[in-house]
Order: sequence, then C-alpha cells, then structure tokens
Amino acid sequence: MALFRGHTLLDASTISAKKNKSFILRTLNIADAVVEYMDSMRGRISPRDIDVVIEIPGNQNRPGRQRSLIPIGCSTGVLTYAAYNLGYRIHLNPATLWTRMGTSRGIAKEKRTVIIRNRFPDYLLENDKGMDAADAIGVAAAWMNILPGMEDDQEPLG
Repeated sequence: MALFRGHTLLDASTISAKKNKSFILRTLNIADAVVEYMDSMRGRISPRDIDVVIEIPGNQNRPGRQRSLIPIGCSTGVLTYAAYNLGYRIHLNPATLWTRMGTSRGIAKEKRTVIIRNRFPDYLLENDKGMDAADAIGVAAAWMNILPGMEDDQEPLG
C-alpha cells in the first residue's frame, strides 16, 4: 500500500497473510488488514478526500511467470469492494499500462523499483523484499501522472 498526500509519499508498506491458507482465506485476511489500515485514516482524513488506486492485474500468466489470475482477480475485487464500502473514491489502473512508464513495453519490476526509489527518496527498499510497496507507489504515482516518462506523454489515468 502507498499513502500520498497530494504528490508527497507519506507511507509505503506491504500487507500479507500466511501463505499456508487457501487463497480465498488469504485474500480475505489481506482485505481485513487493508480495511483496518484505511479505516485508521478516517480520523485524520475524510473518506471523500481519499482516492484509492487499485491495480487491474494483467500479464501475470506470461511464460516463466505462471500464476493463476483467479486469486489475483479475487483480491482485486475484494479490495475494491472494501474501499467502496468505506466511502473512498476508487480508481483502477491497468498493470499493462502503468508498468510501461511511458515506454512501449512493460519495464521489469527491478528497474521500476529503481525509478521509483529515485523519484521517491523516502521509499525504503530494504523494507520491501518483494518490491510490492514499490509497485503500490508506482500504481498510484502513474495514476497521478508523476512518474518519470509519464509526466508529459499521456493523459492522467485518473
């Protein structure tokens, strides 16, 4: 998850659940943790002032990276519904678009993380082993049109 105020990164972290659970229980546990985090913002930020940007999965089944889109799609749906129930504005950002970062092809996660680290010096890579927090920053920053290579080349996604 990445939390911004305007274009300033306030927080970036990953939320996970035990991997020994079925994917649906794991998805629900992650959704509960996300809801708890977002709900903790209610005292400081009005729900009508919060935009939740959720990545629409894509390309996860390409050769060499075999992953089922069913658990990923379930997670996306559960998180979207949870944010909606909390009263937040929801925006969906396709992975196949934002990961290009202004190029014609997707950029590898490791390279995206370097770009994000350079753009957001408060992001701590050492706390983000799977680089998922970097991707959360990227999803939101691309929607805000503030990633390098995206500032002038395309319409804002939001």
